[in-house]
Amino acid sequence: MPPPWDGLPELGRVAGCFVCFERGRSGPGAGGDPGWAAACLVPPSGEPVTRVVRGPAGAPYELGLLALREGGLLEAAPRALPEVPDLLVVNATGRDHPRRAGLALRLEARLGVPSIGVTNRPATGRRRTTLGRRLVSL
Repeated sequence: MPPPWDGLPELGRVAGCFVCFERGRSGPGAGGDPGWAAACLVPPSGEPVTRVVRGPAGAPYELGLLALREGGLLEAAPRALPEVPDLLVVNATGRDHPRRAGLALRLEARLGVPSIGVTNRPATGRRRTTLGRRLVSL
């Protein structure tokens, strides 16, 4: 068992943000689709604070260009918080993006807050689909 972390620095104010769009639409989504983004700030001591913003998708979904669709909403949610966080955890790619600059890094640059991108699917930059009987990587 590793030794306990002694002298671990205080994390400060940590916030996380997430965006979602209404269900029931077919296809990947169009520009202008209604969406919601939420940000939750957890201060070192005290109660978490959550803010939700609503707005349209900035663009249709395109592989590798998620910032165009979700970026505006994801930027608005942390800006609605009462305090600027010291760290932002984003439901998006960061340096693991195929172009090494995912949506989490875009938010870091726009907000001036260090960010970490956390995803449940790695961004490979390739989409696999079946056309006829062949499996094609796009």
